[in-house]
Amino acid sequence: MTATVSLTACGAAGTGTAPGSGAASVAPTPTAPDLIGVPGPLSLDGIDHSLAASSKPKPTYYRQEYLPSGQQLDSYQRMLQVELVGGAAVADAVKTQVTALDQRKKTDPVVNYDVRVKQETGEALLDFVLAGKTQAGEDFIEWNVYRYVPATLAGKKATQLYGLSLRAYGKGREDFLKNLKQTRPKEVNAVALAQVPKVTVPA
Repeated sequence: MTATVSLTACGAAGTGTAPGSGAASVAPTPTAPDLIGVPGPLSLDGIDHSLAASSKPKPTYYRQEYLPSGQQLDSYQRMLQVELVGGAAVADAVKTQVTALDQRKKTDPVVNYDVRVKQETGEALLDFVLAGKTQAGEDFIEWNVYRYVPATLAGKKATQLYGLSLRAYGKGREDFLKNLKQTRPKEVNAVALAQVPKVTVPA
């Protein structure tokens, strides 16, 4: 299974280009249709991420995933996500995600999370860690930071999500967790400061 806890029934995200002074890598040609007017590439940490997957699981739920050059969805080390969910306020989206994580805790002792709310903008940041197995049966550790931004869809309230997911597999999991103490604040800050591109959904 793909263990990234998704917002299928809850909130969505902001898409963004984060500030970075490093040279961006060359990203692959998009392999999926752009459904939300954000074809990419999206840059974060000076790395370009190209559109790798898109879907519309529900009439008011859009999800797109972006990868750096050379990475694949079933074995990625870093991935950006952009989601848009209609009918969900930011608070509802975060609550649904936290409920899903609390439920997962019952079978995944690695699960841990932290929520920050920015009252003046109505945004929220949720970062969390979990463990799982790939479809091929390889163990992995995954850390995510999701930025929830108030949005509209068809003139009604919605939530946009901009998320970064980092993974390590097999023997690399232990070093990944050790390094997370340094990685986490840096990436949380990058996602929090990222410019959120405008999402456009055809009427």
